[in-house]
Amino acid sequence: MDPRFLLVATGCLLLAGAEAHAAPRTDHYDVLIAGEKAGELTVAWESDADVVVDFAYSNNGRGPDLTERYTLDADRHIVAQQVTGTTMGGAPIDESYAWDSGVAEWRIGDRRTQLEYDQAPAFVATAASPWWIARTVKALIDQRRAIPAVPVGELHVERVQDVSLQSGDVRIAGRLYALSGHALRPAFAILDAEGEFVASISRDLVVAPAGSSALFAELSALESQADFTSLAALMDRVSRRYEGPIAIRNVQVFDSEDGATLANRTVVVHGDRIALVAPADTALPDDALIVDGDGGTLLPGLIDMHDHVDPWRGLMHLAAGVTSTRDLGNDNEFLLAMTSRVEREEVPAPRIFRAGLIEGRSAASARTGIVAETLEQAREAVHWYATHGYRQIKIYNSIPPDWLAPLAAEAHELGLRVSGHIPAFTTAEAAVRAGYDEINHINMLFLNFVLDAQQEDTRSLLRFTAVGERAAALDLDGPDVREFIELLEERKVTIDPTVTIFEWLFRSRPGRPLPGFATVIDHLPAAARAVLSAPSLNVDPALYATYDASFDQVLGLVKRLYDAGVPLVPGTDFYPGITLHRELELYREAGIPAQRVLQIATRDAARVLERSESLGRIAPGMLADLVLIAGDPTGDLGALRRTRLVLRDGRIYFPDALYRAVGVRPFAERARIAEPQQPVTRPGLRPSAEF
Repeated sequence: MDPRFLLVATGCLLLAGAEAHAAPRTDHYDVLIAGEKAGELTVAWESDADVVVDFAYSNNGRGPDLTERYTLDADRHIVAQQVTGTTMGGAPIDESYAWDSGVAEWRIGDRRTQLEYDQAPAFVATAASPWWIARTVKALIDQRRAIPAVPVGELHVERVQDVSLQSGDVRIAGRLYALSGHALRPAFAILDAEGEFVASISRDLVVAPAGSSALFAELSALESQADFTSLAALMDRVSRRYEGPIAIRNVQVFDSEDGATLANRTVVVHGDRIALVAPADTALPDDALIVDGDGGTLLPGLIDMHDHVDPWRGLMHLAAGVTSTRDLGNDNEFLLAMTSRVEREEVPAPRIFRAGLIEGRSAASARTGIVAETLEQAREAVHWYATHGYRQIKIYNSIPPDWLAPLAAEAHELGLRVSGHIPAFTTAEAAVRAGYDEINHINMLFLNFVLDAQQEDTRSLLRFTAVGERAAALDLDGPDVREFIELLEERKVTIDPTVTIFEWLFRSRPGRPLPGFATVIDHLPAAARAVLSAPSLNVDPALYATYDASFDQVLGLVKRLYDAGVPLVPGTDFYPGITLHRELELYREAGIPAQRVLQIATRDAARVLERSESLGRIAPGMLADLVLIAGDPTGDLGALRRTRLVLRDGRIYFPDALYRAVGVRPFAERARIAEPQQPVTRPGLRPSAEF
C-alpha cells in the first residue's frame, strides 16, 4: 500500500493553502508528488470571513476529493468549518465544527459533541485539506501559546528556518514552521512575514503555486532536514548507549528456535552482541548496568517485513519492540540517506532492509521508486538497485505482465529476491510461474479467483472492493484454491499478508472504532484516532455482512497457507508498531498458535531476510536486538503492547519516552535500571559467534 494512503485520512497531510487580503478571489495551487503534478488545491475567498477550499489529487489509483467551508473571525482564525467529500479510500466524509462564546461544538457523522473551552480549540477532522494546517499554524503564531485540539490533544508550533528559493519567475520565500500534537508526526508550512500561506512541504508531497515543480526537490529536502535535526536532538531523551555490560535479570526468555519459554533467566549484553544467557542467579561483574525484568518476557526484537520508512515512523516501531524493518518502496535518495543515519545511530529507528520498487508508466502509476517507460529501463532499475545494496525488488501495479519473467530472471541473476503486487491484467498464479519469490498483500491472492484479470483493471480501489464484495463466496477448500496453495508451497513463495489493513478496510463502520484497536485508540493523538474510528472504503451498508464474511475468509486463507507450509511474514504498511501487534493477534485469531506467531515475527522473518545468523534469536553471539515485555505474550499476544525496554544493537531505547515524543500515551512503565556498582573502566571483550 502506498504510504501516502494514510496522510489525508489521518489529517496529517502536510499543508497547503492560499490566502487573500482582498475578497472575492480564488487562488490555485498544484499538488506535486515526486515532482509531478497530481492534483490541485483552490482557495476561494468569498469574503474576508468566508472561504471555500477544494482539494483533490490522485496517486496510485486513489486520492482525496474534499470541499471545505470555513468561517474566520476578525483575526482570520477559524471559528467554523465544514468538511464534505471523500477520503483517500473513497469513504464519504461529512463533518462540522463551530466555536462561539466559549463553547466548541463538533459533529462527526451523526455524533455531536459540545464542550466548553477558555480559548478557541482546533478541530482535527477525519480528513482535511492541508489548508487547515496552515490556518492552525497562523493561529498558534498569533496567540503565542498552545491551542487545545478537539476531539483530543494540544497543538504546538515551532519555528524551523527562513526559506528563500527561486526558479525562473517563481519565488518561494518565508519562514518554515512545524505543527505538532495532532498526528504522529509534525506537519510543515512556509508562511510569509504576515503569517500568510506561501507553500506546504513534505518529503514526497508539496503544494505550491503553479510552476513550482522545479523547486520540488529543494522544498521536499527542507522537511527531511528538519526531521533529521529534530530526531537527532531526541536521541539522548529516548535512548542510552552504555559501554559496559548490560544485564537483564529476572526474565522469561522466549526461545524462538523451538517456541519454548525459559524461566528465571539473566541475559547479558556487551556492545552490540548478546554475551550470555544463563540462570537468574548468575554472578555479574561490578560494572554491569542492571535491568530488572520484573518477571516479564524477553523476546528477540520484532521484525516488520512491510514498511515504508520515514523519519518519524522509527519512534513508533522501536517503542513497540520492532528493531528491524524491511522497506518495500520509497524515494531511493531519501531511503539511502535514512539508512546511513540509522546505521550511525544519529536518529532513533530500527535497522532497515531495502527493497526497490519498480513501477510502469500509466495514468494510475505510483510515483515512488523507479517508474520505467520500457522493459529496458525496468532492467536498468534492477541493476541500479543491486549496485546500491538493495537485496530485493518489488514489482508494482502498472508493470506490463509480459515484463514479469524477464525482470525476475534479471533480478535472480544478480542475487535479488523478487516480490510485488500482482500487476493489472494478470494473475497471482502467472506471477508465481514468472518467478515471484513473494507476494505482498493477501488481497492479491484472492484476486486470482474473484476477478476477470483480462477485463478488470486493479490499478484502482477495485483491488480492495472486489475482494470485499466477492471473497465471501469463494470456496477456500475448492480445487482451484488448493492447487494454487500447493504451487505456493512447492515453490516456497513467501506471503506478506498485511491482514490488519484488510480488517481496517473491510470492518470499519461509521461511528464505531475498530474493535481490534479498543485497547489502543485512547492512547493515540486525534488524527490517528480519527482513522481508526471511521470507514476507509465507501461500503454500501447493505454489504456490511458481506465484507465481514470476506474478512473471515482472509483469516481462513491465512490459516490454510500456514497449514500447507507456505512461509508467512508479518508487516504493517499502516501505523508502525501498534499495527504489527494487531497483525500478530489476527494470525492467532486465524488459528496459528501464539508461539508460532512469535516465531514468524522473529526467527522466520530473519530467515527470509537471510540474516538468521545474527537476528531473530536470543543466544550468545547474536545481535543484541531485544524487547522486554510486561507479561507473557505466549499466552496473550496483547501483552506485546506493554513494552518496558528495547535494545537495538545493544543500545537501550525507552518505549515510554519514544511514545510521548509522538503524542502517544505509553502502554507500560519503563523498566527499572540500577547503575553499576563501580564505573566502567574497561571496554571488555566483545563476544563472537563461537560463544
